[in-house]
Amino acid sequence: MTATFSCERIQLDPQYHLGNAGIIGLYPIDGAAWLWHEDAQAQFVDFKLELDLKKELKCVISLSADQRYSFYIDGQRVSRGPDRGDIEHWSFASYQISLPAGKHILSASVWHVGEHAPLAQISYNPGFICHADGEGHELISTGEANWQASKQNHISFQGISIPYYIAIGDSSIVDCNKLIEAEWSDASVVRKTLVDSSTGVATLGWKLCPSTLPEQVDRYVSPGSIRAVTSEWNDKEPMPSSALNNNAINQWQAIISGDGVTVPANSDIKVLWDLDEYYCAYPHLQWSGGKGARIHVEWAESLYNSLEIHGEGYRRDLHKGNRNDLDGKIWLGFGDSFIGDGQQQSQQTFWWRAGRYILLHITTKDEALELSKIELNETRYPLEYQGSFSCNEESIQPIIDLSVRGMQMCSHETYMDCPYYEQLMYVGDTRLEMLCTHIMDADDRLVKRGIELFDWSRVNWGFINERYPSHWPQHSPTFSLIWVSLLHDFAYWRDDAEWIQARLIGMRSMLEHFEPYVDENGLLNALPGWSFMDWVDEWDTGYPPDGRWGCSGIVNLLYLMTLRKAADLENHFGESILSQRYGDKSKTLCQNINKAFWNDDRKLFADNLAHSEFSEHAQCLALLSNAVADENVDDCLQALLSEADLKRCTVYFSYYLFETLYKFGKESELHAKYSFWKNLHDLGMRTPVESPEPSRSDCHAWGSHPLHHLHASVVGVRPASPGFKRVHIAPLIGQFDNVRCVTPHPAGEITVTYTAGKWGIDLPKGLEGVFEIAGKTHSLSSGSNSVES
Repeated sequence: MTATFSCERIQLDPQYHLGNAGIIGLYPIDGAAWLWHEDAQAQFVDFKLELDLKKELKCVISLSADQRYSFYIDGQRVSRGPDRGDIEHWSFASYQISLPAGKHILSASVWHVGEHAPLAQISYNPGFICHADGEGHELISTGEANWQASKQNHISFQGISIPYYIAIGDSSIVDCNKLIEAEWSDASVVRKTLVDSSTGVATLGWKLCPSTLPEQVDRYVSPGSIRAVTSEWNDKEPMPSSALNNNAINQWQAIISGDGVTVPANSDIKVLWDLDEYYCAYPHLQWSGGKGARIHVEWAESLYNSLEIHGEGYRRDLHKGNRNDLDGKIWLGFGDSFIGDGQQQSQQTFWWRAGRYILLHITTKDEALELSKIELNETRYPLEYQGSFSCNEESIQPIIDLSVRGMQMCSHETYMDCPYYEQLMYVGDTRLEMLCTHIMDADDRLVKRGIELFDWSRVNWGFINERYPSHWPQHSPTFSLIWVSLLHDFAYWRDDAEWIQARLIGMRSMLEHFEPYVDENGLLNALPGWSFMDWVDEWDTGYPPDGRWGCSGIVNLLYLMTLRKAADLENHFGESILSQRYGDKSKTLCQNINKAFWNDDRKLFADNLAHSEFSEHAQCLALLSNAVADENVDDCLQALLSEADLKRCTVYFSYYLFETLYKFGKESELHAKYSFWKNLHDLGMRTPVESPEPSRSDCHAWGSHPLHHLHASVVGVRPASPGFKRVHIAPLIGQFDNVRCVTPHPAGEITVTYTAGKWGIDLPKGLEGVFEIAGKTHSLSSGSNSVES
């Protein structure tokens, strides 16, 4: 096959309302059949279609699989998928392809690993589907063309002994001794072509929807350096200094540079690879010889200061110290294994892992192993920092760097809380990630995808699920409330009124589900599920006081903020009567909250009805939602800043503290909050942490929100109307000078510069607004503006 081809991803227009999904064909791909191997229990199946074209073929192909596929044309991978979703909205990707006359092979490697799949992987049944339009239909479409299938059994699984909740709770073992020559047979049809129903009966299983996302990053990298080599280190013991000074380090460094390494027969060696950055990737290895050799590839975010063993498990001392340091530290990671068969091999894992450090544990038997390449097939959403921020303060750039990298590592086909552990999209995390996306890139496809996936999650309880997609559902009414903020943020930062209106249906339904939990005092009480608020040490599993079985002031304040945002959304995009209804409910709720939780002696809102607990969280929500009576605002704000016994916001909820400080112009206090993130850099962090030390996760993008605040609070660029039709700029610039900030906007870019009291503001065509500084308001027009403060 010497003929070349072209393949370009295209995006079909999605339908906002899918009332006929599964009943009639909504997209051409519904006219293809789903296939699998004749062995229904097969987990790894290859499909191929051989073509011998007499003339050039141009067509659009669409494809999907359950659970995952890699698609190839003439041996070249052109796609991975499908996008994460659920059965009722199963994604397919489409491509415009051109195949010149000659022989070609279309192929796909599909896996369906059942209980071994990532937690975020929802599934219906093993299957693969491909459709081609026009003259390509009979040549290519599954159910029409002669697709062949072959199964492989060389990948198996074993449990991981680690005390934390991870996306894939098993390690994969790629045993090349079990690789067999492909035995091809006709693929079996597992679901026929969808036939239109005149009586509304839906076909069971996948309801197909077009992907709205671009391809994920797919590139090979070999970053960082080898930091340690040893044959003596037990990785549950402190690393000896000799491992860090081993003469073999230079030899092993050569493999990162592209040269090979020979591992002698009957060896047992450990090699620690510091990527010097956080990565999400499929490890890829090439080797020859070494029959029976085992290469175990483990990942970790950091090494640990100590580790106590208790029975069959481990309890971590989570104090990791400086993440750059290795001497005397202990390894605890998880990963996957490759077993050699003595032949030349090129293999990588079926799913990706994440972290900064990789430990290669290589054991050989009677034959030396020629290891020719170790590299990473990097994967993530193609999110880049198209905006920018610079200033004279050197400590700010490291904060930007770790915030951007944290966002990239937690952005894939969905957002996710952390790539090392759960790999799940949670509402509270996602709101902050979306706000960062708005100031990083004008691309809003991943933002929309996240909001709509949460909307679809209501099938479980009527509430937005705490995390979604997930084959193990989780219920959090507080995160369900925060979903309205995601929608409200998007409505202001981006411009798509029709899409917002389609989501209002779900918002209305979700808010109605809170009505049964309003008590005789007009307050939310004893909500179901997990009313998570923040990882405060003194709180039980993230519940605020009385947040599980009783009436929580913090939860009710969050409800108040949500109702007011819902009223605003209905006012601009929905129904004026519903806007008035939410407005009236919020007024009544505000009165009830003040009656129950306002403590006039302390000028604070209590967390609980007994007025025995107080927090920054309650004051932030009260001040942001305008729950504080006008005459008490100054006192409440001062108490928030000065009272020593308040429970403190941690990394996640500090976003709301930043917002409060900005709303009330607390410039020095806002800038002081950046000190936590400056310390992260000093601790060797490459990404923001989940919580203050000791932190479980070293990569939690909810901690990237200071990047958002550089744009939205320090420079003060914020939308002043839905669709970002107007801009309001009110900087809290502090001691910064020589500032240049570029913020993406639906119509282009907003550029703000500041040097020695002089401001320059460039707005895209059609955008107007106001600039507030030193108590004065200045009108802004599209184009260039200048202001002196």
